[in-house]
Amino acid sequence: MTIRYIDTRGNVEEPLEFSEAVIEGLASGGGLLVPVEVPHMTLDEIVALGHMPYRERAAFVYERFGVDFSHEELAELFEIIYADNFDVPDICPVVPVGEDGTYVLELWHGPTSAFKDMALQCLPVFFSASVEKQRQAGGPGNDYLIAVATSGDTGKAALQGFANREHTSIVVYYPDGGVSDIQFKQMATQLGDNVCVYGVRGNFDDCQTSVKRMFNDAAFNARLLSEHNIALSSANSINWGRLLPQVVYYISAYAQLVASGAVRVLAVHAALARQEASLLVVRDFKPRRRHEIPLRLAQHLKRLFVHGNCLVLGRALLELGRAGRTGVFRRIVQRGDEQEPDTAQQG
Repeated sequence: MTIRYIDTRGNVEEPLEFSEAVIEGLASGGGLLVPVEVPHMTLDEIVALGHMPYRERAAFVYERFGVDFSHEELAELFEIIYADNFDVPDICPVVPVGEDGTYVLELWHGPTSAFKDMALQCLPVFFSASVEKQRQAGGPGNDYLIAVATSGDTGKAALQGFANREHTSIVVYYPDGGVSDIQFKQMATQLGDNVCVYGVRGNFDDCQTSVKRMFNDAAFNARLLSEHNIALSSANSINWGRLLPQVVYYISAYAQLVASGAVRVLAVHAALARQEASLLVVRDFKPRRRHEIPLRLAQHLKRLFVHGNCLVLGRALLELGRAGRTGVFRRIVQRGDEQEPDTAQQG
């Protein structure tokens, strides 16, 4: 079964396949590409996932989302992604903290030690494979420029993932003086013939807004394609190819807890599973789509807790039902400076 993708603003007339959505990145008109439906997983499937290697769990979730890659193609792609890019074989292990039944999902074992590696080791590989699939089907033969805005951690992870990757080059914009010293050094020293980094006078929202303007500037995009044979795409969270790997590690975490006995489930209908598990998301107050999708896939997760870091957007949405810029307050965690997440429409 193939699941197709539509955009959040209703501008996509013909729903796209997964590979097309990955290449497109941001839909025309600024909408975000999302699946037309969210698949479900049975209790038996969840239990079985806990006994699989991580790459097989990933392939299973991708197949459940009806991606237009065969089982063999997925196995080959995930072998490339997880072969030696992470420093533990479990990729993102779930480990106990203390003796009170609290567990932590470790997402820092990738090449840049940022949790963004979990998605940005996957997206570049699938992006190149999607371009190759497009070309083999007689589609356009242009290359792609990946335009990325970062508050620090996405930048290095994206550069690392796309460095020397076929059919692509990447440019990253970060707020000058608004990232940590180690983040700046990680980005500025990235090797690769197809990478470029720019500091922007302003904050993260300024970087993000500029990137979105690039996407929405029809004249600029036409000139880029006609004169340089290059089209734009994105590696930010606006790209579904970035979000799906994040769905995988939430499902994987629950499956690991079930397999280890930390979460006990009964061999009954999924809706009657009596063991209640809580999923704590330690993340900025961005919309919950990437967290809700695993919740809907695995219906046995009963509660979802979202921990925010005081983004103005969170209060505005909860109290006023709307959001907008009100002035930036510099924080130690640069991510907290963001007020207009481009993924707001995914919620």
